[in-house]
Amino acid sequence: MRGVVWLRRWSTQAYGLDRGARERRALYRAQQRGLRELDLIIGKWAEENISRLSDEELGELEHLLAAEIPDMFQWLSGQSSPPEEFASSSILRELQSFTAQGNVLQNKRT
Repeated sequence: MRGVVWLRRWSTQAYGLDRGARERRALYRAQQRGLRELDLIIGKWAEENISRLSDEELGELEHLLAAEIPDMFQWLSGQSSPPEEFASSSILRELQSFTAQGNVLQNKRT
């Protein structure tokens, strides 16, 4: 039930934003984390996947983007485990898989 609380906090009603505005906002935040490595990882993943996310998954991404930058980098690089609050996030698992597969290093133009 904890997940429902944070999802409501990041929902459309909380900000009064429509789906398109939420996607644009999340994409911008994904590409501007403040740590170049995270900008590349999360930004590229978001570019490729944000349009297919359900509203619930978009809420998960929005919540994840509010996490501390050093913590998120450690979770994605496997240096530490995420706290319970994020451990069940399907978006975090997708980002971890995306990172492990080395997708960030692949050039889109090839």
